[in-house]
Amino acid sequence: STSEPSTSTTVSEDMSKYGNQENPLTIAQFLANVDELVGKNDGEFSKHPFYILGKADAKALWASGSYQQFDTFYLKDNVTDSKGAKVQRTVAATGVEKAPIYRNDTVLVSGYAEYYSGGYSIFPYGSGDAQVLSVTRGQSTVTVTTDSHCSVDLATGTKTNGEILNVTATVDSGYKVHKFM
Repeated sequence: STSEPSTSTTVSEDMSKYGNQENPLTIAQFLANVDELVGKNDGEFSKHPFYILGKADAKALWASGSYQQFDTFYLKDNVTDSKGAKVQRTVAATGVEKAPIYRNDTVLVSGYAEYYSGGYSIFPYGSGDAQVLSVTRGQSTVTVTTDSHCSVDLATGTKTNGEILNVTATVDSGYKVHKFM
């Protein structure tokens, strides 16, 4: 009797579709790759963590209580983009300040992608934490609107997110400041 020669097939995965710490994905690249790499059943996760770099579109506080993690936030390539990557339950990697993340800060995160309720999130999975690996503070624009009975003085020009901006408002006699936002 004769036997057929055995063949083996090696399947390798293109890890560049996940990014890495030195070459993270943009948000557009993440959104383009995630459909292919994660199923569309609620609770399905990617096989490997993604590394993505983007700008926070809103402030995310550090929960210093029992959870020790950042609030949920979204990363976008530009804060005005309509689509972004939802980032949940991230911890601060060693050396990352446990302080709020502000709108327009550039944030590098790693974590598994999870499909849930029609969308994808970066999320911890198994023993793999979702981590904020770095935060580079952005700058924000301050807009001052006054009327003829008030003057405003800003102590300095632009400030980096998280720094204190001193504002002095002087109103004419008989008037008061309506609100600071």
